[in-house]
Amino acid sequence: MKKVSSKILAILLSFAVVLSMMPGMAFAETASSATVYVTICNQGDFAIGKDNSLIANKAVTVVDRNNDGKFDIDETLYATHEEFYNEGAEAGYS
Repeated sequence: MKKVSSKILAILLSFAVVLSMMPGMAFAETASSATVYVTICNQGDFAIGKDNSLIANKAVTVVDRNNDGKFDIDETLYATHEEFYNEGAEAGYS
């Protein structure tokens, strides 16, 4: 019985390894956006948004703009400027 169990486990393990190496096979899908909470300070004071509220612990939706499969600080700052800067990220973030 031990030999049969060992062979079955070996076959299953081999099958799992082959599946993991196949292109286009994904076991988990990456999220297209993420909600992060942002606080921005400018010279020790909280920044003020276009609605005259403090940008402190504000929810911002971040998307993977550079398509690298992860969310980074650049994308977070871009989204924050889009949300809270009067003219959006194009005018206020570089």
